[in-house]
Amino acid sequence: MTARTLFTVLEETAARHPSATALYQPSGNKSGEKYRKYTWTEYRDTVRDFACGLRVLGIGKGDIVALHSETRAEFYLADLGVMANGSIAAALYTSLPPGDHLETIAA
Repeated sequence: MTARTLFTVLEETAARHPSATALYQPSGNKSGEKYRKYTWTEYRDTVRDFACGLRVLGIGKGDIVALHSETRAEFYLADLGVMANGSIAAALYTSLPPGDHLETIAA
């Protein structure tokens, strides 16, 4: 039996609903669009690209990747990309000053 992971669930959903909207991100652009929409296919493909990029950088299975981001679509894309790579995602609080993050890592 093949284990289901978050990434396999993403792949299944992209196969079933390829053009349905998966994520909305406020755009803030001047073209009048209020939101950037990601389809399930875009979500899956971006996660794959992120995982491949991590591999190119030499980040592998079991390596810890710190994510310092507000709650936004790009965070979810990166978070699942880290997991799809077999790495461990560690979300950092954006409200903490960078020095506090360094102290935590050094401890």
